[in-house]
Amino acid sequence: MAIVILVVLSHSVSGFEPGVGASFLARGRPCIAARPMRSVSAALRASADTGAGESIVQRVNGELKAAMRAKDTAVLTALRNMKAALLLAMKEEGTDDLPDAKAIAIMRKLAKMRQESIDMFAKAAGGEERVAEEAAELRLIERFLPRLADEAQTRSWIEEAIANNPAADVGRVMGALMKAHRDDLDGKLAQRLVKEMLG
Repeated sequence: MAIVILVVLSHSVSGFEPGVGASFLARGRPCIAARPMRSVSAALRASADTGAGESIVQRVNGELKAAMRAKDTAVLTALRNMKAALLLAMKEEGTDDLPDAKAIAIMRKLAKMRQESIDMFAKAAGGEERVAEEAAELRLIERFLPRLADEAQTRSWIEEAIANNPAADVGRVMGALMKAHRDDLDGKLAQRLVKEMLG
């Protein structure tokens, strides 16, 4: 799904860093959002989960309004990136909402981009502040995603997959896991455990 989100070039403003406040979802490029240095983590601590029963699109809209009222530029930028990705998908679908399954897929792509940014800045000299900022934005995205299975549950699923096909290799076991538990599986964790358990 091709998703292109506006690129905003910002210049230095008192209390903020210059940067790009948008993401390139379709190209898989990590984004660097302009934000105050301390606002993201503070906003995450202060922000409460929205009510049950709302779709992910509705939750994003609700938290976006709350961030606007709070004038929280950092969280506002992150939520606007999310909304832009969801809006494009809705336009393609011709609807004013998205099933959570599709919204989750979009959010997972955004989360993957944030993780790529974290990995990139972690290797760069003096990148600690950027790592912290991207990690805070990743945590915000993850609040809209279902919790992934922990190691114990993942091991149980792997054992079941291996038992059902004793001759399976890593690729086949991962395929079975993804088919049965795609929305609940941490792919990196599962792959590590599958390799370990097939030994």
